Amino acid sequence: MKNFCLILLFTVSQLLVYGQSTSTLNIYLLNQDKESIINGFIVIDGKYNLTSNQYGYVSTNLSTGKHVLQIQHISYKKEKLEIDVQKDTTITIILSPNELESIEISARILNEINSLEDIQLAEFKKIPSVTGEPDIIANLTLLPGISNAKEGNIGFSVRGGETYQNSILVDRSLLLNPSHLFGLFSTINPYVINDVKVYKNHIPSRYGNSSASVIDITIKDGNKDSIQTSLNLGLINSSISIDGPINSKLTFLIGARSAYLGILTSPLYLRYKLDYQDTYGNYNFYDLNLKMRYDFSPSNRITFHVYRSRDNVLALGDFADINRSEFRYFWQSNAFNISQFKQFDNGLFFNNYLTYSNYSTKLLNSIENLQTDPSELTSSARLSSFQNYSFQSQLSKSISANQLLRVGVQLEQMLFTPLELQLQNSVGLNIFSPLSFNLQTLSLYIDNDISFWGDLKLNYGIRYVTYMAEVINFNILEPRLSLKYQRNQNQFFEVSFNKFSQNRIQFPLLNFGLPVDVIIPIYDNVRPPLTNQYNVSFVDNDFIFPNLTLVSSVYYKNLRQLTTIERVLPFVNNFDENFQDFLAFNGEGRAYGLELSLNYTTRKHDFTINYHLSRSERRYSSINDSEWFPHEFDRLQELNLIYSSTINKYWSYYFNFALSSGAPVSLPSGVIEVQEDFFFFTFDKRNNHRLSPFHRLNLSFERKNLSHKNGRNYNLVFSLYNAYYSRNAYDANLLRVNNSDEFVVNELSVFPIIPSISYNTRF
Repeated sequence: MKNFCLILLFTVSQLLVYGQSTSTLNIYLLNQDKESIINGFIVIDGKYNLTSNQYGYVSTNLSTGKHVLQIQHISYKKEKLEIDVQKDTTITIILSPNELESIEISARILNEINSLEDIQLAEFKKIPSVTGEPDIIANLTLLPGISNAKEGNIGFSVRGGETYQNSILVDRSLLLNPSHLFGLFSTINPYVINDVKVYKNHIPSRYGNSSASVIDITIKDGNKDSIQTSLNLGLINSSISIDGPINSKLTFLIGARSAYLGILTSPLYLRYKLDYQDTYGNYNFYDLNLKMRYDFSPSNRITFHVYRSRDNVLALGDFADINRSEFRYFWQSNAFNISQFKQFDNGLFFNNYLTYSNYSTKLLNSIENLQTDPSELTSSARLSSFQNYSFQSQLSKSISANQLLRVGVQLEQMLFTPLELQLQNSVGLNIFSPLSFNLQTLSLYIDNDISFWGDLKLNYGIRYVTYMAEVINFNILEPRLSLKYQRNQNQFFEVSFNKFSQNRIQFPLLNFGLPVDVIIPIYDNVRPPLTNQYNVSFVDNDFIFPNLTLVSSVYYKNLRQLTTIERVLPFVNNFDENFQDFLAFNGEGRAYGLELSLNYTTRKHDFTINYHLSRSERRYSSINDSEWFPHEFDRLQELNLIYSSTINKYWSYYFNFALSSGAPVSLPSGVIEVQEDFFFFTFDKRNNHRLSPFHRLNLSFERKNLSHKNGRNYNLVFSLYNAYYSRNAYDANLLRVNNSDEFVVNELSVFPIIPSISYNTRF
């Protein structure tokens, strides 16, 4: 720790005393809405490679004289310009969207991959979800190496990792639950997203507490020129976003979505209240984003972002005119973020982030006996919560045109209440004192980008982490290294090594639908999960013939100090000091695989094949007789076919076909008849059975450029989710055959064909 602090102090001192022997060039990359373009790729004089930060900003030192700049981004058209630098200079470059021109000649389509973290956000926004609107988080599972959960489950695994090892950051605020509607689509409104970066090959040291991937989502700042409104109306939910300037310095953005199933099912509720039916169920949700940005000057700004999402499930029932039951379940996420960007004249700049996020669930269940005193109500409540306070400060400096150095510190305070149980009967209320945890994390990091000779780019860094749990402290050093070799204009290789750690674990209590998870910090025997990952990638933007892009990766990762459930934790149970009795500790994991992505783009057609060949396994001394067993996200093969076509300026269509090996599940190895027609199942192997292969087809058709009488254009999107009604299983059990002693495997599925239509317009 002492040596690391000395290195950090020395580095900062070098930054502060660095003299200006050359002129400083400051570049701001903006889109046509005057919003920042993140990770724009800038080449100066064909040899210096720079990347814009989350503010669309690049700063470098250049010799006086003329220089040639080439700017490109996967979602925007290339730009090339010549500038004459005689003194410190600031320029703003506005890039146009990378839309295909309506021309009838054969032309090279510029769709180049320059970074393994880039995704085609514009293309992702064209892929509809089950509700007909795009879903960025759900569509990430179409990428190779990112596996979705079984049908009806929430979460995803990256390269065989655990679901909790993925950090989803929304303007640097941690988001623990990303899903609405039982995992069918995410809580992030696609119409307020400015940029998404997916770090799974190499995670720079400025990101911590993520052992598999970082999904870095940036929300729009708001249009600086005029107020714009985007409206989307669907069968299940609708959304609206409004952004624009308040004055010359202040901009705003408001985005909101809500389901109206409660309104649609109100006749059923009336029938229930009038005793025409015995049961009633309802579900609704909403999410909200509010962001404001204030520019004190072009080099000094502050932003505020507030995020909230909430889901509600209700089930009512009358049984035999004796009992009336009421079931309610809520889960919600909140986040608040303040960030500051300050640039100094010598190319030095500070980024400061102050964030707060929480995630909580609440289950209420009551049973009323209709033949007794109504005051004799039996009820239970199950509550859980997670809170995270974080402060991060980062100092950055462009040492030269080919070097960008970052140093920073991050402080986190986490509060965990895995379970609070409340039971009530006619006598009174009994509250079981919840077991709560506190965890503090201190992280120091150095992150350095260096370019050599224009062809070789190195990112190296180190992150020193101290986890201060209630009963024990952990000190971990995390080296990160990535080396990229640009073989020519179209090809590059990248190799990387990363070490990661995690300060919490998370596991579900139910196998389907509701996000009922237990989240606990590292604690005593619950050690910090550690991951070492090795990766080799190759990209060719002109593979075999023009317009065909190949992205390929081979990886291996080993995991240590894993914790999992050894025996099932009761759903309604007091979470007390004995919680570790349900867990297995000090587990091992290994995962390795091959990722391939081929994309072919023409003026009217875009076709992508994503393939993932992999293996992911776990081993615990107290499970499976210490033998390796398949991880729950182990998929030998996964294939995604994505095709979109623009027939003309009015019609376009899209399809996605997904195929993967069946997911592992645990089935009983033996059946014991305790008494007549009552059986006891025994288990000896974990994940000893695989479900049938998963396959699903989604279709979508878009009618564009329709006009209202007022001249405003609108689009209609027609979608079909699970078009041929594939009964994909989310779990399996043993089913007795005709009251005999024979049992067969019975797979459980839930989602049928789901048609939808949505209307969207922008004005």
